[in-house]
Amino acid sequence: MARSIALANELHSPDVAQDLRGWFCRAIAPDSACSVLEVGEAHAGNWFANVTRSESALSSEARTGSVSFDIVVIHQSLGGCATLQNALTSARRLLRQGGWLVLSGANRLRPPSRGGWPSMSMPRATGWGFRSALKHAGFVDVSLYVAHPPDSAPVYVIESHSRSARAFFGAQLAARGLPNWSAKRLLLAALVATNVMPYLQPGFIVVGRRC
Repeated sequence: MARSIALANELHSPDVAQDLRGWFCRAIAPDSACSVLEVGEAHAGNWFANVTRSESALSSEARTGSVSFDIVVIHQSLGGCATLQNALTSARRLLRQGGWLVLSGANRLRPPSRGGWPSMSMPRATGWGFRSALKHAGFVDVSLYVAHPPDSAPVYVIESHSRSARAFFGAQLAARGLPNWSAKRLLLAALVATNVMPYLQPGFIVVGRRC
């Protein structure tokens, strides 16, 4: 609750620019003084003063540095790595103990809404795949979020845990006003009840902590 209030105050502060891209990174950060490595267009500079920007920081040529960060933000990029797992392993090396990774990517189960498939540099996995990949790379406290729209300025971000997702998607279904016994409503209600709805959305943000 305290973190939500702090973010709300910052959003209404005259010192904050109107560009709200990257707000989610600030929402999960312990404070605005964190040192941040930004890979891809996450716009962390809107919310943090100490930001290092590099598109190739995760590549094999850049893994040997001694610099470590409080947060690594990877926005719709693999940072020069060939695979998602390589990018996550490299990001972990660049984080301080207890530091946070924030990665956004596309749902492998869904084609992009504007036609064509994402580039090879776009992280793509199922929601379950993203969670598993972070755990396999050594991250703990892994959380998966639905981001809408799935870009650097989501209007809302919903945690995939059932306590959040069922309430949100249930309210969304109720607002559609479908007949009680329509096949579409029954199918959607089943997806909400089993908490599958979050995993069918086009874009995710996955967060994990280096232990």
